[in-house]
Amino acid sequence: MIHRCFSTFVISHALFTSMLAFGQEPPTLPAVLPEEKVFEKKVAKAKADYDTVVKRARDELKTELEKSKVEATKAGDLEKAIAIRDRLEKISDEPRIETPASKLSAKDLAGKKFMFSTLKDNMIVTLEADGRITGHNHPNESTWKVTQDGKLLYYSQDGKLTWVWDQVRFGQKKLYIEGGYIDTSTGRRALREMP
Repeated sequence: MIHRCFSTFVISHALFTSMLAFGQEPPTLPAVLPEEKVFEKKVAKAKADYDTVVKRARDELKTELEKSKVEATKAGDLEKAIAIRDRLEKISDEPRIETPASKLSAKDLAGKKFMFSTLKDNMIVTLEADGRITGHNHPNESTWKVTQDGKLLYYSQDGKLTWVWDQVRFGQKKLYIEGGYIDTSTGRRALREMP
């Protein structure tokens, strides 16, 4: 068996050497082999099937969450209803790509409008280029800045840190930023970029 393999190697090597000696190039394979094309088609079909299943599951999730939101609202549980609404707004028709907060910079946010939700109401705020927060008049949300590691910070009128927004997602070309008040008992909230 070893002798046969060695003989095959010697013959192949001799054929390759003789081709080079006569100026002939050894045979080259096409860029994509037929077997590889079959594989790529199978992978493409699997991805398409996966996307279809995920979309169906996401639509079902949206329906169930909408029902739960309505039930919570009717029961007078506004905090739960708002939490479900925020969760719904995270769900887009396409999977979101989570991006580390370190990708954020002040330039990314300056002049952008965001929907800011609280337990009581929703408001649209603008992160002005000069560091002011406009559109919402509250002493706890007066100015903003972005840290070197990409966290968005809110400051009160007297310069105290009030909010830390540390989780950023990009979905449908819009920013979605989650964060929390320094008093952790209030829970986490979200900023959703507006057109």
